[in-house]
Amino acid sequence: MAAPADSPEMLSLQAGLRQVERQRSMLIAVALLAVAMALVDRVGDRVWAIAIKDARSGSFVEQAYVPQRDQAMQVLGALKQQACTNHPFYRAAPQLFDEARPDFDEPVVVRRVRRVTPLTAATGALDLPLRTAVDALARLVKVDLDAYAVLDVRPGGQKRRLVSLPNLTLAKQATDTRLNNVTRQVEEQLRGTGGRLTEKPRFLETIEIERRRVPVDQVMSVDQAVAYLTCGELRDSWHLVQTGETDRRGLQRIAGKYDAKVADLEAWNPGRDLSTLNVGDRLIVRRPEPPLTVLTVEHRTYTEEVERGGRPAKHRVTVEIRRHNGVELEALRKETERKPVT
Repeated sequence: MAAPADSPEMLSLQAGLRQVERQRSMLIAVALLAVAMALVDRVGDRVWAIAIKDARSGSFVEQAYVPQRDQAMQVLGALKQQACTNHPFYRAAPQLFDEARPDFDEPVVVRRVRRVTPLTAATGALDLPLRTAVDALARLVKVDLDAYAVLDVRPGGQKRRLVSLPNLTLAKQATDTRLNNVTRQVEEQLRGTGGRLTEKPRFLETIEIERRRVPVDQVMSVDQAVAYLTCGELRDSWHLVQTGETDRRGLQRIAGKYDAKVADLEAWNPGRDLSTLNVGDRLIVRRPEPPLTVLTVEHRTYTEEVERGGRPAKHRVTVEIRRHNGVELEALRKETERKPVT
């Protein structure tokens, strides 16, 4: 005799059948998903991606795709070669570029990937010929190499990089040229004055030359380094208008003090009518601030006439004069010797 449909035995049997059906449906779904994934994996082409590490996220972002691995390596090699040929020094001395161990400032990897669908421009990745890939990646990676940096050593041991040059000889040449230029300038000013340099010119700052890793586009020639060590960067300052500086000729004299033109004064002071200046007005000027200061010490001897007991007398006076970058510092001028002339 069959059990009633609502008996516990029948209800248990029906629940078991439903459980079996659910398990079968789940297995079929998993199998179909596996098949779909296998099919998707076989769709598209396997290519080589050039990926650059994103400093913010810490992950590698694919930026270019090429069919073969050796083509990807060609792209990376072309980026370094481009950095070499764009630099006037290394273009003429490519062997020194190679010896400086050029590499990218951000980690770059080449890896095999499968392209299922073409990427759009919005993805940030590029599906381009090799030359175009090189041009696009040049905007994203910079080449670093070993160079020689002139460092300003601050109190406490902190070091600030001033300039970088390709090798130690050129780095020393740049600092020596800066010293020699000021020395010659001061010696020319001393001619006919009876003055003489009494100490070897030196930098006020403590400097070191050290091999460092720097971006290739920051490696300078000797001329560029000397120019920077001489003038540094232009910083805004004030000029107080004096008597005789309120007309056009006066403006030209003001501009000349800052190695500039009247047009520069007008650009530095937008919205101001410089034809109506008054004594005491202040003008914005841009004054160079040399990162290295050359100290020269000189002694100058001259004869000074004085009165002693109502009679004229002469003294031979020697003074010490200190200059910063060729400019005499009145506050540091001091008398070192005074002798009566008999």
